[in-house]
Amino acid sequence: MTEQKLTKWELTAYYPQTPFLNKSIETGVAGGGVLPTVQAEVPGSIYMDLLKAGYIENPYFETNSLLCEWVPQRWWIYNTTVKIPEKLRGRNIFIRFGGIDYKAHIAFNKKPLTQTPHEGMFIPFSANITDSVKFDGGEDSDNTVMALLEHAPDEMGQIGYTSRTFTQKSRFAYKWDFCARMIGMGLYGDVSIEAFGS
Repeated sequence: MTEQKLTKWELTAYYPQTPFLNKSIETGVAGGGVLPTVQAEVPGSIYMDLLKAGYIENPYFETNSLLCEWVPQRWWIYNTTVKIPEKLRGRNIFIRFGGIDYKAHIAFNKKPLTQTPHEGMFIPFSANITDSVKFDGGEDSDNTVMALLEHAPDEMGQIGYTSRTFTQKSRFAYKWDFCARMIGMGLYGDVSIEAFGS
């Protein structure tokens, strides 16, 4: 097996549903991001990327976590490009996301890889992309990868009922006695292109 990890991404925040609309129904203007695009590292966290870009203060200092509570209410789009070597032609090529928090629409070369959103932070995602790959060497040999993360689901923290929890998402991040409310978001596992035998 050959593996190529995708670690450098770009990240943009949107209001919910905005990425699905080409333009505003009211004004006809193309919908844009809430913030300028920032550099993102994968595996990682949206909070860390925003901290490095200067959009949030250190959330682990005093009450700064309260200033970050907008983060899980936005939709986030990760974008990157990857070159796939010509020597892999004829092999089975997959893309694998080791950890997605929480609900994502994924596309490779603008072709959706999910009919319905991938959901569950403990479930890896893998898809066969063999037929969509552009191999290195051509004029346009950059392959695009996009992961759109929807806002975090509404969930109960420590004050709540486990029996009323229906998501596969850690509850402690919604506020527990040992931690602040900082609902995790991002691609927290490796993302890689994997090639197997023919």
